[in-house]
Amino acid sequence: PYLSTLILDGFLRESVVKPVNSMIGRNKENSLWVFWQKLNLMDHMEKLSLRDCDINDRIILKCLTGISKIRTVDLSGNSGITHVGWKALADTLRLRQMKKRLTHLIYQGDGSKGFVIDEVTGQQFSDMFCHLQRVDLGRCTVSDIAARRFIEALGDSDSTLDRLDLTDCSFSQTAVDEFIDINRRKATDLVVFAELDERLNTRGLCSCFRCCCCREHTS
Repeated sequence: PYLSTLILDGFLRESVVKPVNSMIGRNKENSLWVFWQKLNLMDHMEKLSLRDCDINDRIILKCLTGISKIRTVDLSGNSGITHVGWKALADTLRLRQMKKRLTHLIYQGDGSKGFVIDEVTGQQFSDMFCHLQRVDLGRCTVSDIAARRFIEALGDSDSTLDRLDLTDCSFSQTAVDEFIDINRRKATDLVVFAELDERLNTRGLCSCFRCCCCREHTS
């Protein structure tokens, strides 16, 4: 009896919505107001995908309650979401700890400069690690300071995250070393990133990033 999955990828982009709105005399924000309100009332949705829908901070702030009640939310391709929107979501997850259902957050970039996770944004994502089970930030650019925030949060005993997917992300060798180290210390593939390049292969690591740990146990 309930809508469990809703995929609206690209459907809410300005280029798609504007022609319809011009015919009925409405702007995008007003025409979608009812949708965001309804979203806040849903309690049984399993997945919502809003990839490439021109989602920004103002929209996120309107439907924080709804987002927190959906198990998997995909906001990939929406570079208009800044640290303001992510902080509001982190705060909502903290305040609604007993009522929230969100466990998997996806925010994949497109490899462009519009998807840079800096210190401030990295802090907001890391604040969510104690409320989520999986975060997917594939194809974003992660700064060293943001990577450090991730490592600190993953090492916290309150962290509930069991997978941080950074596949095809851009980051420095320093960050790579720290991600390998946290995987070794946790003895699990907690942080997943791009396929090994020649630089890592020369270190004798396999795709599980646990070879050095295995060698230590077998030596």
